[in-house]
Amino acid sequence: MLAKDFAKEINADKIVLGDGEKFIKKVATCMVITPEVFYNIRDWGADIIVTHEPTFLHGNDECDFPFYTAKKQMIEKTGMVVCRWHDAAHFGKEDLVHKTFVERLGLEGEFDGKFLFELKDLYSPLDIAKQIRKKFNIKQPRIVGCRDGQVQKIGLCLGARGNEPFFDMLSNDIDLIVAGELCEWHCAEPVRDMSQMGMQKSLIILGHAASETDAMDDFAKYINNVFSKDGITAKYFECGELYSYID
Repeated sequence: MLAKDFAKEINADKIVLGDGEKFIKKVATCMVITPEVFYNIRDWGADIIVTHEPTFLHGNDECDFPFYTAKKQMIEKTGMVVCRWHDAAHFGKEDLVHKTFVERLGLEGEFDGKFLFELKDLYSPLDIAKQIRKKFNIKQPRIVGCRDGQVQKIGLCLGARGNEPFFDMLSNDIDLIVAGELCEWHCAEPVRDMSQMGMQKSLIILGHAASETDAMDDFAKYINNVFSKDGITAKYFECGELYSYID
């Protein structure tokens, strides 16, 4: 299958680098193409990389910082194609990133397909944070606001969703938001205030990449299921957490 046809089949946002006429057999998926991720993908011998986030850390994927010129040349030297798969993951009938999170979290409840996950049973924010650490191998989920109490309605804001979802928490009955990254001043400080005023409000913050990587792992499995008939094999490559820790 040609790279351009594969990109069209998976509803990729765009081909970022490489020749769309290239014939592909090996597909690598990842959250973001760090140099270490790229080296591992190169050694595996991928023909095309499907990344969730921009390769050059801009939404338009333009390489306009000097130190990214070397990264661009490094990828181009291999002849690999790079495409971005982002909008289809978030803005289809379901948010596939949130769907993966709900499925892997392993707690029973009703998910609306987009944002709201209503638990069948009640858990404390601390219990939910511990479950996330166990299921997603995130070393340090951070909690803002109430650690104890009972949570039923969870708002999901994985990745970087801006401030608007957090404003919803101020005016409705969502107990907890699980977020990737956010602005502490605009989003976290109001939750701390509310919790200190006796309201059952909490945030669990996971980090941008850490909150979405499992969806790209699932996407590799999807590619293997759907495109194996075309002789295509997919493999997921982990970028790891952004932060390191002192203990």
